[in-house]
Amino acid sequence: MVSAMQWDIIIQQYPEDVETIQQARDIRQRVTHRIQGLDIPLLAAPLEHDTIGDLIPVETLGAVCREVWKEVLPAAPEVDFEEALLAALSGSEIPGMSPEEGEEALRIVLGAVVTGYFRRLRELNETIIPETHLEGSCPFCSSSARVGFDSESGRTLVCSLCAHQWQVPRVRCPFCGNRDHTTLGYFESEEINGVRVYYCLECKHYIKVIDTRIRDVSDAETGDVLTLALDERARQEGFLEP
Repeated sequence: MVSAMQWDIIIQQYPEDVETIQQARDIRQRVTHRIQGLDIPLLAAPLEHDTIGDLIPVETLGAVCREVWKEVLPAAPEVDFEEALLAALSGSEIPGMSPEEGEEALRIVLGAVVTGYFRRLRELNETIIPETHLEGSCPFCSSSARVGFDSESGRTLVCSLCAHQWQVPRVRCPFCGNRDHTTLGYFESEEINGVRVYYCLECKHYIKVIDTRIRDVSDAETGDVLTLALDERARQEGFLEP
C-alpha cells in the first residue's frame, strides 16, 4: 500500500508551487540516501510516545540537515539544527527562525530527516511490531495516522511518521474506540473524488480515507498533500486532527 511519493500528481494539483515541490523532492532524495548509511539501532520493544525524543540521534541527524542544506540551498540559516530538530519533533516553533530566513525550506529538510530516520528505524525493527492493532496510533512509534486506505480486503491506516501500515475495523473510531454508528459519520467533497473524512462525535477526531477502488493514489503522503482542503473543512466543522 505504501509507495514512493507521486510528485508529478502533486505538481499537477499545485502548479503555482512547482519550485517548492521540486525542491522538496530533491531534499527527500538526498536525505534518504544519507539515512541509509547511518547506524540504526535494533530495539527490544516498540516506542512509547514520550520517549521518541530521547531516541533520536540529534547530533547525527543535525549533521545530515546541514549537509543537505548546503547542497540544496545557497546559505545556512542562522539556526541551531539540533534545537530545530527537537522543535520539529514536538510540533513547536523553531527557535530563532523567521519566514524571511527560509523557514519553509528548513521545515522541509527537518521533516524529511525526521520521517526518513523513523522509517528506516521501523524497517529494521519490523519483527517487534504487534501483528494486530486496532488503534489510530502506530503500534511501532505511537504517532497518529492521518490517512487510511479502503479496499476490498478492509481498511488500512498508515503512520504519518514511520509509514507503518496496519488494518483496523471500518465501523470503529480508531482514536477512542467508539463503535456507535449513530455518532460515527463521514463527509466528502465533490471536487475530491474517492476520499472521505470519517469523524467521531464522541472524541471529535477525524481521519481521511482514500478508496483505492476509485482513486489511484497508493502513497499516504501523496494522498495527504492532495486532500489538504478536506483538513480545512474538518477544522471548520470543529473536528480535530489526529
